[in-house]
Amino acid sequence: MDIFTKYPPILFLDLDGVINPYGNSSKEPLNQLYRIIDETNCRIVLSSMWRLKGQEIAENNMREHLGYQGPKIYSITPDLKGAPRGNEIAAWIASNLEPMTCWAVVDDIDEMEYVRHRFVQTNPRIGLDEMAADRIIELLLNWD
Repeated sequence: MDIFTKYPPILFLDLDGVINPYGNSSKEPLNQLYRIIDETNCRIVLSSMWRLKGQEIAENNMREHLGYQGPKIYSITPDLKGAPRGNEIAAWIASNLEPMTCWAVVDDIDEMEYVRHRFVQTNPRIGLDEMAADRIIELLLNWD
């Protein structure tokens, strides 16, 4: 068993402006997320504000409101009460007890001081497009 099978890559996922673009009901962002999951076998860690009601409620809302049919959400980042999202992601990484292989962050807001080297920013009106998904796949499959 290789390390990627035992410890799949992690995708830190925002929803609004990424999978749920503003003013746009396209299913393309969700389809690109499925492509990322299929090509990398990544686990999803929600960094979205949707996580603040808890992991189970966030996942149910994703399925109900966004039509998400992907694998179960692996985890959520901690709420550091107003800290930039990059700090919350860095805190999750620091507290994770399993070894990590590759990881990537996708968000429409650039608050990524500590995780910028593995960050892909989306246009909030377009969401996750093919170019962003290609970059995420590259990050999830290659450790630099």
